[in-house]
Amino acid sequence: MSTHFAGITAGLAAGRIIHPWLLVATVVCAAPAAADDLADAETAYRDGRYETAFELFKPLADKGIVAAEVRLAELYEGKEGVSPDIAKALSIYRRLSDEGIAAGERGLGLRYHYGVGVAKDLDLAVHWLSLAAAHGDALGELDLGTMYLRGEGVAVDPRQGLRWINLAADAGDTVAQYMMGRFCERGQLLQEDKVQALKWYLIAYHRTYGWDEKAYAALAGRDAQFLSLRMSQSDIARATSLAAEWNPSSAGSL
Repeated sequence: MSTHFAGITAGLAAGRIIHPWLLVATVVCAAPAAADDLADAETAYRDGRYETAFELFKPLADKGIVAAEVRLAELYEGKEGVSPDIAKALSIYRRLSDEGIAAGERGLGLRYHYGVGVAKDLDLAVHWLSLAAAHGDALGELDLGTMYLRGEGVAVDPRQGLRWINLAADAGDTVAQYMMGRFCERGQLLQEDKVQALKWYLIAYHRTYGWDEKAYAALAGRDAQFLSLRMSQSDIARATSLAAEWNPSSAGSL
């Protein structure tokens, strides 16, 4: 890891960015055969091969494997190659929520936030996203944070918004990491800090996985390149080192 990031410094200094690698870290608690099948399904999902992912996740979800059920619900929401069925997605989210599973709570929260398959209800969105965030769900933390920043369903509270987005970034969410980079670079919500900004951009760019996150990884790579042109080599090296040492779920920087 450190060797890889050391190479980034040279790339930044030369005004270029090395092509990203994909982080694939699937943690499963299932029988070995099911674990292998789940890993194959997750790989297909992250590669954007949604039709294949659906065929692999469906039998696992039918066996009650929660990770597969969550992905199945996401696929039912209209991923390319899969016939959308919002009612089935909501049914899965509701059942998982009843069991106190964070991904189900987050799924319901997002549906209520954006009015997908249900009437838009910001109060219910905040309720479910707060539960998901309290249970450590990174996507729940990110969406709840943006609601606090915008005053959607809650009073505008930049401090709370930043807190939740920072937690999501520390948990490994690419979008939240990119946002933290922007906050640090622009001095929005946080004191301007180019080293911290570059750190977050590098983390988002090189630790991304999955089709859905690639757009933000590309933005992070672009902004890392432009930002580095306004930084000293020592500061670039420091940011690169911080990015290399970062681990998901580490303590927040606030």
